[in-house]
Amino acid sequence: MRKIKEVLRLRFAAKRAIKIINRLNKLAKHHAVKQRRTYVKEVKNCRLAIRHFRHVKRRAKAKKALTRLRTIANKLMRELQRKLPIHLLFETDQKDFLFYQRVLAQQPKGKGKIYSLHEPNVYVIAKGRGHKQYEYGNKVFIVSTKDNNIRGCLDN
Repeated sequence: MRKIKEVLRLRFAAKRAIKIINRLNKLAKHHAVKQRRTYVKEVKNCRLAIRHFRHVKRRAKAKKALTRLRTIANKLMRELQRKLPIHLLFETDQKDFLFYQRVLAQQPKGKGKIYSLHEPNVYVIAKGRGHKQYEYGNKVFIVSTKDNNIRGCLDN
């Protein structure tokens, strides 16, 4: 069970890092910032290395690829923070950069993890089934009273 959790963590962390890199490259292109490197080919190679994370002998290579993806994302973020105009950085993109830094710095056993970039307020729901052990979302309890009033409660 522990190995499955580690494998899932590795795969989802890699997907989030790749999405952050793609968003940063798109942001640089949108603002016409000349980048030193976009790392497109290296990201592709890291994605291929992470593909074999379940194999015991290739797990170390997959972990190294994940570390490299995080490094690339941090490099791109620092470069864009240097090159973007200050008024753009503080008005629109500063919130995104802080969010990306928080996602890249999170630890496996830390509290308050972010599981999705497009919906940050999502939690893990343990199902316990063999084919689908975990789901992501929010638990909601809905109760109707005797006089047809509906009350809801959000569970974290």
